[in-house]
Amino acid sequence: MKNKENSIKKLVVCLLLCSMLTAVLASCGGETTAEITDSVTEDTTVQETEKTINITDQKFSGEDFNIAYMTGGSYGMGNEVDYTLEESQASAIISSVYERNRLTEEHLDITINGTFIDPAGGNFNNTIVNLVQAGDAEYDAICNYLRYNYQLVQQQALLNLRDIDSICLENTWWDQNINELFSFGGTRQFFATGDICFDDDCTTPIMLFSKKMHQDNGIVEPYENIKNGTWTLDTMCANMTAAYQDLNGDGVMDRNDSYGFGCSVGGYLELMVSCDAQTTVIDDNGYPQFAYTYNSEKMVNTFDAIFNKLIVNPAVLVTEYDLSYDYTGTRNMFANNQFMYFSMAIGSLQSLRDQMDDGFGAILYPKLDEKQEQYYSYGSMWASTYALPVTSNNPEQTGAILNVMGYYSVDTMKETVIQNVVLNRNLRDEQSEEMVRIAIDNKIYDVGYALGLADCHTVVYNIVSKETMTFVSDMEALQPKFETAIAALIEAYGGAQ
Repeated sequence: MKNKENSIKKLVVCLLLCSMLTAVLASCGGETTAEITDSVTEDTTVQETEKTINITDQKFSGEDFNIAYMTGGSYGMGNEVDYTLEESQASAIISSVYERNRLTEEHLDITINGTFIDPAGGNFNNTIVNLVQAGDAEYDAICNYLRYNYQLVQQQALLNLRDIDSICLENTWWDQNINELFSFGGTRQFFATGDICFDDDCTTPIMLFSKKMHQDNGIVEPYENIKNGTWTLDTMCANMTAAYQDLNGDGVMDRNDSYGFGCSVGGYLELMVSCDAQTTVIDDNGYPQFAYTYNSEKMVNTFDAIFNKLIVNPAVLVTEYDLSYDYTGTRNMFANNQFMYFSMAIGSLQSLRDQMDDGFGAILYPKLDEKQEQYYSYGSMWASTYALPVTSNNPEQTGAILNVMGYYSVDTMKETVIQNVVLNRNLRDEQSEEMVRIAIDNKIYDVGYALGLADCHTVVYNIVSKETMTFVSDMEALQPKFETAIAALIEAYGGAQ
């Protein structure tokens, strides 16, 4: 970090909820902690749970905190890192980023500076690697896409966050799924995300449904199915049957007609994850392994169900193969009530609400069957993550600052993003809001898909394109290549311990 005179900020954007104003600040370094007690009412019985909130109360004498970023800007929301006071007036989300930073700056006596580096042509990662090789400590932290941060891991350009106590990864504002899946053996982790970012949430896919098509066909909206655990592939497919119609009666099913489900080819990867059949599993020692090697029967049975119910089903339209990559066209078809169900990233919901007159609901991706205990959503490779270059001047101080930024993001950035995507023409959609929250909290990052190991996604894409069931032979052919990629991944993390 570099010393400069701290800039004076005259105006305040007040977005924090009252609960934050009463929170007790504490340190992560063992000086003090604050115990926050939440009361939860359930069946008239009051239960108390205690959560320890760990943040520092140290002051850093007006130092600059410098962040390089390439993320942000998705869905027209802007970056997640830094704005001036004047820029903060542009939107509620931009204001929330500014407010998060303002609170952090006042708490720690620092100035947060964000520097955008254009990612085109690998420029961002090349810049970071060049700085590292030159021993340049220009940036204290970087905000980078998950997959691209892994590329920096491979180039030994990032610090191990597990060696930085002050970042306090056990705090609830950090994504614990990322912490579990990308901390091999629980001792090495090179990037993290959570409430400190919003692109990790905005890039998360969610299932949408046409309210009009459900009403017109006398089908109950899926919210109750989700609550009682019966929102499954079978339930979804049964509902879809009523939507498959040749609207103009010309005998040809095309973009002028009605379908049960519209998605991109990547939607099938998302379905594999939502049906709890990821490409990788974490073994007893905390390391990723090829799931097909560990439990081929589960993967085969899950993909077989998806193949028979949603790949060879004529009521499904796939953008890439049925509409020649016309993503705007499929979006417009859903807005015109030509899909009963449609998959879309959470960050796109606000603009779709402005476009769709009849309204839609947001729901979770279906489970494989009722035996599956939990609903899951797909964590994207384009999720934004924070990391520290190996030249970061003071890692413990940087970790403490990022931790405080995460703390102040909970009631500013996260809440603003959620409210921004669930508003329906100025009316609050409480059921969709609940679904969005669950989807965000239940993200699963498939290590194979997220890091592009052995190009494993192409197996699914090819099957969807040809509508020919070759999953078993494809997985067996992929197995040695995937296991080699897993070994290289573990080696990049420093090898098995």
